[in-house]
Amino acid sequence: VYKRQLQEGVAFVEGAYLDGTQTTITISEHGNVVKTNKFHNVTQFWNSGDFEGLVREKLGRNLVESLEIMARNELITTTYLRYSEAGAGATPTSRATIAADDLMLPIYGDKSRTLLMSRNALGLNDGANSIACVIHPKQAYDIRRDAGEDWKDVVTYAQPGQMPRGEEGMVNGVRYVLNNFCLLENAGVTVAQGQLDAATVKGQGGPDSDEAGLLNYVTLGTGEGASFSVGDRVTIHKQSLGTAVLETDETAETREIIQISTDNVYFDQPLFVAHSATDYVTNARDVYAAVVIGGPGLVWGVGALPSVIVPPIIDDFGRINRVSWYGIFDYHMLRDVYTEVWLSAASI
Repeated sequence: VYKRQLQEGVAFVEGAYLDGTQTTITISEHGNVVKTNKFHNVTQFWNSGDFEGLVREKLGRNLVESLEIMARNELITTTYLRYSEAGAGATPTSRATIAADDLMLPIYGDKSRTLLMSRNALGLNDGANSIACVIHPKQAYDIRRDAGEDWKDVVTYAQPGQMPRGEEGMVNGVRYVLNNFCLLENAGVTVAQGQLDAATVKGQGGPDSDEAGLLNYVTLGTGEGASFSVGDRVTIHKQSLGTAVLETDETAETREIIQISTDNVYFDQPLFVAHSATDYVTNARDVYAAVVIGGPGLVWGVGALPSVIVPPIIDDFGRINRVSWYGIFDYHMLRDVYTEVWLSAASI
């Protein structure tokens, strides 16, 4: 009921109403830990001798990045998921059909702005009813290039206290904010794929792995090494989750190939996770997610705020230092009418 015609002599009317619903979300425990030996403090001079401080800083960064990835993964579950169709080929219908020239352009941000406005999805409360689009720096390059003189640098319109961290500029009323976690590495069309011939261990595959008594390579199936080239950035991921690289695979690792010897592949860094035999090694087109936000669609359900913890030393010799983070929380899309996501390639 938008209005009522009042009647003389009627003191009370039924009036307008507010509707509401109760929503239940599930939260779970999350955390990680780094363990070091006091021996490292004595024999290393990392971080000007403050090795424990370095570990705390890295663990804190692990917490921040974990939250970023969890938020991104939830945002791209929106039902308003779209694909850039800038290329000359067929319109993409999935990650695997995004072509190299299907770039993120300003017109898509403008389209989402129009659609969000038409759904009354304006709730950023900055006084200007702005739409924010979180993008990868490579997407920003394509947007700036296509926008030309229409691109407005952030310093020309925003007050410092009102600038989100990473905001770079505006086109057609859409404010673009940079975030490296908009990258979904090797998530597009497959270029080359193989499988591990044997299980790997932590620390294997890197240039200095042999100094720790480990193999400095991983072995693929017979003849599969020829599918890859030096310089390829490949993702090692769970075979049980299928052939596509998924952002929800917590064990997935991306490495650059620096040498290939038959089916032995050498990486620029060692593996940090043990991988099972037959896990996939995939080189595919990178996919980039542009998250257009008109209001509070994503919620953070918290039972216990994540925080860094320094447990007491309890081993027999008092030499094992541990630093961890722990929290009970999860992200959920509560009202995805406030969010649209464009998946695209990038020209760089």
